[in-house]
Amino acid sequence: ITDSRLGISPEHIQKVFDLNFTTKHGPSSFGLGMGLALSRTIVLRHGGQIRVESRPGRTSFVIDLPVT
Repeated sequence: ITDSRLGISPEHIQKVFDLNFTTKHGPSSFGLGMGLALSRTIVLRHGGQIRVESRPGRTSFVIDLPVT
């Protein structure tokens, strides 16, 4: 899954899968910081891996699942 928005800052990249981690603050933004933590749990329980690669203008989440 890839998008072409701002990217994830280097100080946040190691935290994106942490439960309750969010960069959304303020009255018009909403985020509980659960989505990527839940996604990682689901992928891991299926024997897979999820990783993030980011640079300005491009962020990719790569999910590998075993074929059985």
